[in-house]
Amino acid sequence: MRHSPQWVLIGIGSNTDARAELLHAAVEQLSALLQECRCSSIYETEPWQCPPNTPAFLNAVVFGLSSLPPELLWCELARLERSFGRLRTAAPAWVRPLDLDLLLYGSWILCSPLLTVPHPRLHLRRFVLVPAAEIAPTVRHPLLRLSLQELLHRCDDPRCVRLYAPSPIPAAQCPSPSGS
Repeated sequence: MRHSPQWVLIGIGSNTDARAELLHAAVEQLSALLQECRCSSIYETEPWQCPPNTPAFLNAVVFGLSSLPPELLWCELARLERSFGRLRTAAPAWVRPLDLDLLLYGSWILCSPLLTVPHPRLHLRRFVLVPAAEIAPTVRHPLLRLSLQELLHRCDDPRCVRLYAPSPIPAAQCPSPSGS
């Protein structure tokens, strides 16, 4: 099922031993799924709401255009997670080979049994806002009506987010976000 392409923001993360390699492979898969795909730098972040001794995450945000409706896109993201060994269960998994979150889908607001967009905790998580504001600073949250850069400035999450590596997609391949 295809419809008018929408810009999307997808959060990606991993905290296994091969986390950098997994993120690079995931970005490669996402660039095949999205048009005009661009990726933020990769950041190392403290685990969010996890028990002590949970390994640190590597996180990034991918921006691109999708012709899939939001629920079908989410199903593709879940399939991709499974292909990397992630199993979503009722109990939280503190170590994740790949974690993908559909953060924004254009200016859509959706709440279904399968998916909530915008992601309900997007504005609370520095590990998402830092890379999101890097690649799409002027994109506005459809409910809060603030740009990602403004949300980052207002975020009181104290966790450390530090630059780990440049974007896995070379800058020459990165179009400018047009979904602002």
